[in-house]
Amino acid sequence: MRNISTRILAGAAALAVLNLTGCDISINSDSDDDTQAKFLRSNKGIYQSVFSNQQLQAQTYTLVIDKQGALLITNNDRDETTSYQASFTSDDEMLMFADKINCGLGASPSAFSCSFDTASNTDEATILTMLDSSPAITNAELTGTYQGIYQTQKLVLDIAASGQISAEYNNCQISGQLATNSNLLTKLTDSCETGQQLAFVSLEQLTDELSVVKISSEHTALTGYWF
Repeated sequence: MRNISTRILAGAAALAVLNLTGCDISINSDSDDDTQAKFLRSNKGIYQSVFSNQQLQAQTYTLVIDKQGALLITNNDRDETTSYQASFTSDDEMLMFADKINCGLGASPSAFSCSFDTASNTDEATILTMLDSSPAITNAELTGTYQGIYQTQKLVLDIAASGQISAEYNNCQISGQLATNSNLLTKLTDSCETGQQLAFVSLEQLTDELSVVKISSEHTALTGYWF
């Protein structure tokens, strides 16, 4: 598959805010004995809620958790998407995100309760329930060269059959290896930034002949649709 076109960013991604009492679970989650590693392993999956906010706007919250970390993806009825990478507080086992969003285990099994502040209502909350497992997308289905635009600059995204993913912007190189399962998170590195970025990579079929890759990430050059 090799689809070439132009991308419109779905929305600007927010910067991660690390909670001083926690730690960034996208970086420090390798030890099986670690509290956060156990939390991630026990709650691996995709959780989602669709609801209307105070302004009666449709909202979708999707929480993706695997052993590498957690990513919260918000989307509204204007197709504006923002992704948040989690930090973790071990005392109360909470996932903390930017914009005063936090998620903890819900009262029922396979559910998370996420609370957040809005301009009109503080501590608004929603329950995210685990989705049934969907068929995994193979690397072969994602393989190709895609194009998009970031800050008026044309970008090229390459996904190799091996799962290697790469892109370049402003003389910076983004690289990583796709997760072995499309329901998991992918870790990416940027030659111009420290740390690692989490990304959720999916495939959307627009027509019988045209597919687009959608990347959800805090990285503003990557997030959005690639054609």
